[in-house]
Amino acid sequence: MGRFNLLDEPWIAVMPADGGRAETVSLLTLFREAHRYQRLAGEMVTQDFAVLRLLLAVLTTVFTRFDVDGESYPFVELDERDRQTNDVDEDDLEEDEYEETMAATWETLWRRGRFPEIVTAYLEKWRDRFDLFDETYPFYQVREEDFERYGLKKKKDDKEPPDKWKGTEKYGTLFTGSNMNRLISESRNKKALFSPKNDLEKDVMDSAELARWLMMLQGYVGTGDKGKFRKKGSEETWSKGWLYDIGGICMAGDNLFETLMMNLVLCHPEEKDVWHRQRPCWEFEIGAFLDKLLRGEQPDNLAELYTNWARAIRIDLKTQASADIWLDMVKVPEIIHEEQVLELMTLWKTPPKKGDQTCSPRKHTPEQAMWRSFGLITLNKASDKQRRPGILDQYDAIRDLVGNRIVHLWAVSMRDDGDPRSRAPVDEIVDVLNLNEMVVTDQSEDGWCVRINEAVAITKKVVEQVYRTYIQEVAAVRKIGREDSKGRLDAIRKAYIESKKEDMYAEIDRPFRDWLEAIRPEDDKDAQIKIWKESLKRLVSWQARQILESGSHLDYAGHTIEIKGKKGKDKESRVINIATAYNRFCAKLNQLIPYS
Repeated sequence: MGRFNLLDEPWIAVMPADGGRAETVSLLTLFREAHRYQRLAGEMVTQDFAVLRLLLAVLTTVFTRFDVDGESYPFVELDERDRQTNDVDEDDLEEDEYEETMAATWETLWRRGRFPEIVTAYLEKWRDRFDLFDETYPFYQVREEDFERYGLKKKKDDKEPPDKWKGTEKYGTLFTGSNMNRLISESRNKKALFSPKNDLEKDVMDSAELARWLMMLQGYVGTGDKGKFRKKGSEETWSKGWLYDIGGICMAGDNLFETLMMNLVLCHPEEKDVWHRQRPCWEFEIGAFLDKLLRGEQPDNLAELYTNWARAIRIDLKTQASADIWLDMVKVPEIIHEEQVLELMTLWKTPPKKGDQTCSPRKHTPEQAMWRSFGLITLNKASDKQRRPGILDQYDAIRDLVGNRIVHLWAVSMRDDGDPRSRAPVDEIVDVLNLNEMVVTDQSEDGWCVRINEAVAITKKVVEQVYRTYIQEVAAVRKIGREDSKGRLDAIRKAYIESKKEDMYAEIDRPFRDWLEAIRPEDDKDAQIKIWKESLKRLVSWQARQILESGSHLDYAGHTIEIKGKKGKDKESRVINIATAYNRFCAKLNQLIPYS
């Protein structure tokens, strides 16, 4: 039984090349016509990121087995469904043969500008695995038998009336459409105040919406649901969604074909002698993918990582007859974060200790512009302190093919509610940097990446130290909050300082982006850095001057404070007012960025 096959039914939201109204297309249509669409255009960018990874899983699987003409590689063995049955052993190949073959396939694809029929031919062989409501292979879901194999029993939902789901039979947690739809995110315990749908329609979804939100749910779910496969006391750490825990990074081209190609990695840059046998979730036998997840086995190939599940989910087939959607879902163990170098599309944390080489994904910081993490994104992977996103290593390999262009680098992440018991998604974090391709790839000792990172560093130093100290003194003059004898600030003063500091970053944001986007490879680096420093100094000085000029007569009169004396001396008294604070600010700023 299959009543909504993702290969044929329109469900993927895309933006036409002419920028007209978004439309939905099927998987087969998307791969045939990707060059005709501008981009993915789902309800949220985080949803698009989850769908993008599904599409990449298909392409990675196909083109590590076939060339653009649909001929299988001589070193790959396939079964009757084009599933790879062998691990590629580079000892059996000529030197660099695998890498050169994959590079040649990528280059030919790029030059043709569209995906060949081998993609749709492969998908046709797996047609039965892409039915959303199939009884045997429900897409991205499990069956009742899979729950029961692990000893889970159906129980009636015991939610208090007037909850409309009370009495519904479930194996794990009953998850409603209004919670699944992240534009609403309304749990059964807490009502959403500003919902885009009225109460009668919150749980209503058509099959296309359900497919998109299901993709997103497997990447971003949280921890609020209670259903588990094992009893309390189990050592597993349950997944809240792999995408939830990474600081997603991807590149965008001029159309959807280019976007897919620029994020398509056929030969992993970190482990070139492994990860060749792709195994997306739909190529596993009935229940086998769930078994693998519950054994805690880690993904060892990109297609499996891109199609990883955060939950074992069952959609009751009876819901097809009803507009109201609900899911039955049970937690599965999370992917190990440390040293998960298979992941190419994330920022990485800086190791906390000197000499520590351990790397873990790093989420994007809410309300913090992407350029403030420029070093984390672009620093060369050879650095002993920092790992950059692997997708940029891929770009190093293809930059000569894609030509001189502006690279659109996207940051995608999900913000949670801060409660470890729920980790409920509350907002997405999205940003984009537009950079000349040379700026992204120039990794030489005095290259653009290094020099721009220096510009970011001095910008942070000006804001975090010089300007912050000025604001702290202004707060003391105006008696906003308190500071104890040991220099510790109370919450009120901290909040004031942080607010003013972020206001300063907001003033800098657009000018910095414009400066960054205007850089060309042939520009003189020293001259460009000088231009930015002068702009930075002008912007920060103007903001500080505005605060000075807004001062009252009490701000100028000031008051006396006690400060710590030098070593071995008693405390000293000092008169502070807004003018003296401003003078100290100017002196420190001129010391950091001298007049030329």
